[in-house]
Order: sequence, then structure tokens, then C-alpha cells
Amino acid sequence: MSTPGPTGIADLDDLLAQLAQGAKLILGRDFVGAFLHGSFALGSTDGGSDVDFVVVIRTALSDAQSRAVLALHRHLCSVDTAWAQRLEGSYVPLEVLRGAHTAGTPVPYLDYGGATLEHAAHDTTLVTRWVAREHGIALAGPHPRDLIGPMEPDALRAEVHADLRAWGAALLADPRALDDGGRQSYVALGIVRMLHTLQTARIHSKAEAVTWAWTHLPRFGPLLERAWAAHPAQFTPAGQRADPADVALTRSLIRAALDWTDTGSPARVAERQLALYNARDLDAFMALWAPDARVYAHPDTLLADGHAAIRARHAERFAEPDLHARLLHRAVLGSTVVDHELVTRTFPDGPDTLEVVMTYEIVGGVIRTAWLQAGPRAGGLPV
Repeated sequence: MSTPGPTGIADLDDLLAQLAQGAKLILGRDFVGAFLHGSFALGSTDGGSDVDFVVVIRTALSDAQSRAVLALHRHLCSVDTAWAQRLEGSYVPLEVLRGAHTAGTPVPYLDYGGATLEHAAHDTTLVTRWVAREHGIALAGPHPRDLIGPMEPDALRAEVHADLRAWGAALLADPRALDDGGRQSYVALGIVRMLHTLQTARIHSKAEAVTWAWTHLPRFGPLLERAWAAHPAQFTPAGQRADPADVALTRSLIRAALDWTDTGSPARVAERQLALYNARDLDAFMALWAPDARVYAHPDTLLADGHAAIRARHAERFAEPDLHARLLHRAVLGSTVVDHELVTRTFPDGPDTLEVVMTYEIVGGVIRTAWLQAGPRAGGLPV
């Protein structure tokens, strides 16, 4: 009984075997390994999926190796399978793949069709590294987790944040950027995946991002469902015009994403929640808390679990006529914000002040966890 190939799709597995064997033959001792990332690694393949690969090499390709690699891929593109036109990948030196400061380094890259060998950073981003390390599929040589070290969540978020800002601004600047239906669907799915990553510091499939959006961006849920339904036809000829209503909604989604990147940093969220606390705007205040957020008395005494409990706790607090919090100092480290405040409250015996330290874990523009440390009342009475 034959062993299933890496993807379970016979003609694609044959193609990938030719890729790995051909690369090993060309590179000899310079060959380190080959793996898949992208949709196949994330387990979300459909008719619109491309085949993202990386061949890891010890040193940069020589001129002779570059010519041989290009000839190999021209041959692969002639193989009688639809997958032959969907190969997309790079030849990445091991030091680039592993380097702490080499993310985004241009390396030899082949787009669909493999007609030319250009230099691009398509497969050297932290996003690619994360998917490969966590979910990559080895074609030959070591598993990518043995080649790629772990990544700091804040570094992954920073890369996606910068890419989202640049891409979103460019799309909005071009009034015709979304005219093509395939392009419009691709953009909508790409934007929501980036937002999902900013919240979780993980890379998710398109389908998972659409599910996430129904909870966090429900206004755009129908748009994203339509985009996902259209995804299997991604490789049909371009030119079908996008629905003008979907273009408008996609532009609104981009603007919402850019607004989120402006206001969703941990420091900005902490600043806004303090202002809304003092304004006693309960609805706006609760919009800054994750649905499953928790509040603890430091270190681990649970005070409120979930939106309903946190809302009830603050509804009671906001009813105090003297309530006000004055920020004394704020410290920010990654997704953690620590606020030292002087809080005025209304107690049964009258108004009084106390010092409070609030520690927030803020991920994806919302508060996930908060820890409260309250000092004694200035008047010396029990809190």
C-alpha cells in the first residue's frame, strides 16, 4: 500500500516530488530542505488555493544554479496538471530564514508560471516563518520547525500592522483598485485576516478569519461570506467587474481597519477606556472589552468573568456621583499596560480617594484581562 503524499492530492504530490528532487539535483550540498506553507499548511485548501513553497539553501544561488532552477520550473509548469500553474515560491538561504533581522529580505522568487526568476520578499516575512514553523509541510529535509526559531508575538503584530497600513492606504488611493471582482474578494479576505492576526498574534486561514469577523465585525460578515464563496474561482480569467456595492463595502472595511490600527494600540485603548470611565459612557466603555474578558483582584481572585459581569460591575460603579480616576503614571510593555491612578469614589460615609494600580492585557484593540490592586482609602476607612 502506497504512502499518501504530503497533500493527499496525487497529481500535486507528483509535481512536488519533482520539485524537491529537481532542487536537490541542482543544488547538491547547498540543498537544505523544502516545505509548503500558506493554505495547504493551514489546512484550508480549495479550488482557489495556490501552492506556496520554500526551498531552503545554504548559500545564495550561483548564476549557474539560477539558470538551472529557472529551467526546472519551466519544466514543472509544463506538467499536465492544473496545479503546475499555481506553484509560487522562493529559494531562501538558511541565514535569511533564521536571522533575527532578515525578515523581508528579497530572495530568488518564482510567481505563477515560473517564467522568470525575480527577487522578492514574498516568502521571507515573519508571517511566512510563523506559518511554516507552526504548520509547515516538509517535502524534503528537516521539518521547518527545526529550521526556524520561535517568533515574538509583538514582532509578528508589528509586521502585519505596518503591512496593513501601507496596503490599505495604497488601495484607498487608487479608485480602480477594486474594480476586478477577484481582486475585490481577495482584498476583503486579506484585510480581515490581518485584523485577526493583530488580535491573536497567530496566522489564521481565510475561513477562520471570516468566522471571526461575524463576531468582531458583523457589519462586514455578509461581504466576507460572498468573498469566501468566490474564492474557489480565483484562478478563472480576470476581468469580471466587482459588484459596486461590494466595492463600497470593501472600501469601508479598509477604512475601518486603518482606523482600528490608529486607535487599537494598547496605549490608545487604555487612554480611551479611562476617558470613557470618567465620562461614565457604559456602552462605549464596554466596546473596549473582549467578550470573554476577565477582571481579577491581583493576582488571581476572579471579580468578573465575561462581558455581562464586567458590565454589571461598572454599571454599579458608574452610578457613584463622585466617581473619577486621575492618571498618575502609565507604563506600556508590548500588550501590557499598567496604570497608576488616584480614584475618587462615593462610599456610604461620603466621598474619599484611594490609589489604584490597574494592569491590562490588551490584544487586538480590546482588553482581554485586567488585574486590580487597590490601596487603602485616604481617610483610613475600609474600602
